[in-house]
Amino acid sequence: GALGRLSQLAAAAGVTGQGIRDVLQAHSAAHGEAAFLRSMSRLASDSVAWLQQGEGSERAAAEGVGVVLEQVSAACPAAVHAHIGAVLAWVDVGPDVSSERSAKTQLACRVLAHTLPSWAGESEGTRQRAVGRRLQESLCALLEAPDLALVRAASTCLCSIVMDGLAEGGELMARLVDSLESLKGTVMHGTRLDATAQRRVCRHAWIVASALEHLDLEIVIGRLGAGGALSAQEAPSAKGMVDAAAWLLSSLLLKGHDALKASLLPCLAFLASRHPALLRDAGGASLGEALRQCLGGGNAAVVAAASEALARVLEAYRREAEGEECAAQAPPSA
Repeated sequence: GALGRLSQLAAAAGVTGQGIRDVLQAHSAAHGEAAFLRSMSRLASDSVAWLQQGEGSERAAAEGVGVVLEQVSAACPAAVHAHIGAVLAWVDVGPDVSSERSAKTQLACRVLAHTLPSWAGESEGTRQRAVGRRLQESLCALLEAPDLALVRAASTCLCSIVMDGLAEGGELMARLVDSLESLKGTVMHGTRLDATAQRRVCRHAWIVASALEHLDLEIVIGRLGAGGALSAQEAPSAKGMVDAAAWLLSSLLLKGHDALKASLLPCLAFLASRHPALLRDAGGASLGEALRQCLGGGNAAVVAAASEALARVLEAYRREAEGEECAAQAPPSA
């Protein structure tokens, strides 16, 4: 069927998720909105059923089906509305999760981030609040996971539900502040760390960088202040938090062990993708200087990670420039 063909295509070498989404969008253009929704709903149902029954299946097959479900959720979120309960269950697993289950939980985080905004618009308030509370609790537990990719997925999904109003931002802000304080303690007291301490530093850095990439801090801080959760004296400065994160990350990259640097460099890309001005600062403990030194270092893993981070940042710049160009070319509104 359609799922089998698309999942095989998704598993093929060189095919990206965007490639699958292009196929889906071409289908939409050819058949119209109503037919597209029916087709995407069938794909979503078949994908969820396969993933629920497919534990222990060949990894490539599971990844292919996962890519299809993720791209369906991005191209047509309404097609996944009927399966919110099933996908929520994939997230409710706690931090001690197997590598096989971790991949499925990461997928669930990405699917929910695509789907919940439109689902919330069609759901009554009590149901919204219940789902928001349940998901926030599950995602906060996943922030303690040793798998950095899972921490990243959980952080990103948590930011999404906070920005969409499905969860209050207080818990996430508390986690962000705690992670910043933990990183500050490491920088101030030395970066000669054992393996356990390095994993802890990386986890906190991935939480901070993911949150600062995906949150609009001024909006979240404003909401918490308006709701009485923060007084004017307690409210942190959005710019101050971003600047502090950049300084801490730069210090760790400049002073840390090569193994730590390689694991932290993705955080540089996360942070600079949302806050590109941070890379324009030169000298001292700046992100720009940290990236320059990592690119010119002698450790192959660090150089590779720095090159990948630079490529990600340049891609973000390209998308931003294309967006500005499209905005400039758009006809004025009436």
